[in-house]
Amino acid sequence: DGSTIWTEAKISFLRNPDGDPTGIIGITRDITERKQMEAALHQSEERYRSLVENTIYGFFIHAIPSGRFLFLNQRACELFGYTMQEGLELSVWDVLSSEDHERIKKRIQARVEGNELGPDIQTYTAVCKDRATFRLEVSSSLIIFQDKPAVQGIFRDITEQERLEHQLKQAQKMEA
Repeated sequence: DGSTIWTEAKISFLRNPDGDPTGIIGITRDITERKQMEAALHQSEERYRSLVENTIYGFFIHAIPSGRFLFLNQRACELFGYTMQEGLELSVWDVLSSEDHERIKKRIQARVEGNELGPDIQTYTAVCKDRATFRLEVSSSLIIFQDKPAVQGIFRDITEQERLEHQLKQAQKMEA
């Protein structure tokens, strides 16, 4: 029908007793479907990569229980003030206030034990490379990453939002 397909071939030379080639024998297999699936997978990975790398949110994956970052997107590194290489040498314990550590550990343990906690959206204080702090809102879930349990999530800087909410409350108090 004139269509083009992908094939995989295994070819061997037939030789006479003197070792001279006398023919070729081969097996050809249609691998078009596999190639189409590989292309679809590649396209899906590119969409995911683009989404993760071009968003205003920080994305992360960290190991349990060490908290070591297994993945960070560029935005996460920018918010914390680290290069990608530096960021991947850190753990969640390095970038969140020590005052939040116990609460984080309890939430992770509860999730590991299968306790239903509802949507896991929490607010924490982040600590940047230069030791400056900011408030962040984190949405996370338990996943299996590289055959091990891990936490995956997104976060955003809500420092300005909290400041404006505080100002609004103060203004409402003054009006009252």
